[in-house]
Amino acid sequence: MKINFTRMAGLVLAFGFFFGCKAPSDLTETRSLFESGQLQLAADQAGHQVSRNPENAEGHYLYGQILMEIAAKAAPP
Repeated sequence: MKINFTRMAGLVLAFGFFFGCKAPSDLTETRSLFESGQLQLAADQAGHQVSRNPENAEGHYLYGQILMEIAAKAAPP
């Protein structure tokens, strides 16, 4: 019984590490949208990612950059 518990705990930890490291790759598409000038789509996606993973500082930073770019384009010259 002890071996089964150890195996199960190892499996759970491996599963957690595998899916826990997924957040930065989610930002790749958002960053690509931002760089290609599709600001509204990038903002929508970044906002969704930030609400889904509020601890992701890189996501917050990218979201802020996108919103600042939208505001700069909306401001009168």
